[in-house]
Amino acid sequence: TTAGLEEGVINNDTLYTCTGTFDLIETPLNCWYKSGHGVLNIVGGIENSCNVFFSNVAYELGINEEGNWSDSLSLSKLQSYAKMYDMDKNSGIEIPEASPGISDQYAVPSSIGQGTHSFTTTQLARYVTTLAHSGTSYSISLLDQVTDSDGKVIQDYSPSIESHVSISNNTWNVIHQGMRAVIESKYEYTDMPIAVAGKTGTAQESKSRPSHALFVSYAPYEDPEIALAVRIGNGYSSTNATLVGKDIYQYYFNIVDESQLITGSARTDYVSSAQVD
Repeated sequence: TTAGLEEGVINNDTLYTCTGTFDLIETPLNCWYKSGHGVLNIVGGIENSCNVFFSNVAYELGINEEGNWSDSLSLSKLQSYAKMYDMDKNSGIEIPEASPGISDQYAVPSSIGQGTHSFTTTQLARYVTTLAHSGTSYSISLLDQVTDSDGKVIQDYSPSIESHVSISNNTWNVIHQGMRAVIESKYEYTDMPIAVAGKTGTAQESKSRPSHALFVSYAPYEDPEIALAVRIGNGYSSTNATLVGKDIYQYYFNIVDESQLITGSARTDYVSSAQVD
């Protein structure tokens, strides 16, 4: 989204038609919604997690001065914008953390989170916090503060600013509107008294095991107080991750009593079939 808008290959009015397959590259890439989403603008692309929409954006990013498609050109632009969001840096937490990996192969699949991307859940949490703050990237901490037995603060661990992503207000507005639209389309959030923004994801690792369920989010939409990243290893569907996110918000904002969230038994409204989005 950021690369496409900032590089000028798309704008708010750009429309792409998703027929279920993107076939402008040697190995066609299918949309998770096999029958196709139809005509979408950028906000609709985000809302529907449309593989074909963002494949088109990545393809346009790779058109060189001669008018030819270049995988390496597209990939280099995706990488440069990922680095703007500090996706090439560890999150700052005080325990060992795997180094992040921005994809270095296959530009079009990389644009929808495939390729060789590799990020920890905490790195995704720092990323969505940056989105919530419209560009302020923080080094996050597991700690709030250290006090003595009398409550006197010995050391404060307030987040430190790592960098700032300088992009247009229009791009931020599109990102936020798209993430809000994602949640507005989720039935499990229809009864939430606060406005939430987020993005779902399903990370495919192996054909022999369920995919990983992912959800990044922030709330309230109008004035964010909290951002989160949820990852359920082999969790089948991103819907399961959104349900965990909802529980966190209900606890944080005191929407329901804790006893209703921690019941001692597994919930029954989970999704147990594969879903890619």
